[in-house]
Amino acid sequence: MTALFVMARHVSHTLSFLALLGAPVEVAKAGAPYITDDPGIPDRGQFDLYLFTTGAIGEPGGTFGLELNYALTDDVQLTANVPMERDVGGPIPQTVLGNPELAAKYRLIRQDDFGWDVATAPRLFLLSSANGGSKIFIPIWIGKSLDKWSTFGGGGCTIDAKSGGKNHCIAGWAVTYQIAQSLSLGTEIYRQGAETTGGHSSTGLGLGFQYTACKSIQLLTALGPRFEDVTGETQVGWHMSVLLSF
Repeated sequence: MTALFVMARHVSHTLSFLALLGAPVEVAKAGAPYITDDPGIPDRGQFDLYLFTTGAIGEPGGTFGLELNYALTDDVQLTANVPMERDVGGPIPQTVLGNPELAAKYRLIRQDDFGWDVATAPRLFLLSSANGGSKIFIPIWIGKSLDKWSTFGGGGCTIDAKSGGKNHCIAGWAVTYQIAQSLSLGTEIYRQGAETTGGHSSTGLGLGFQYTACKSIQLLTALGPRFEDVTGETQVGWHMSVLLSF
């Protein structure tokens, strides 16, 4: 399990939606379940709570947790993320606190004025007893919505103070399409530098689904491979989450 699938900011976003088709909804928002984020901000005063789990097929461990977003203004969103990591590498499997995250997304430019939305969303990964060291991620995200289509992407760099960590950057792009009143399908591609000393850069692909059961509940899932440079190692990551809006 890598930090890519934890971000997914974004988080992330159950194929169980198949039993719920038919509920009326708005066009699903981007970001989770994708690694690539978007510049969108919820309605002012809205809370979005993600209950998420991520992992990789065939590999032990993984991450689960919650992320809370609050739209402070029409152009500012505040975020707090608390991940828990399943550590199965020792003699006794245990669950430990990952690096808690604090973020603030600020929309710099609106599509109505410029043709594209543009936002920055610095994210601070805090120190935890089981994950020594902190880091900060500073991205720029851009996006555009056209009828049933939306496209978004961008990227940023991480300054990593974690022991064994390495400063690195990530960039990606995604496209989504509303195939039914309540169901959105999307795909993305992203590229990330090595996260650790001695590690390798990688390229990932993803396929995501967003289903809205009702105005306040969305089910989100994504699946896709990540290909590591040099070694050629392939890892298939997955993400599932429930989004509660209120």
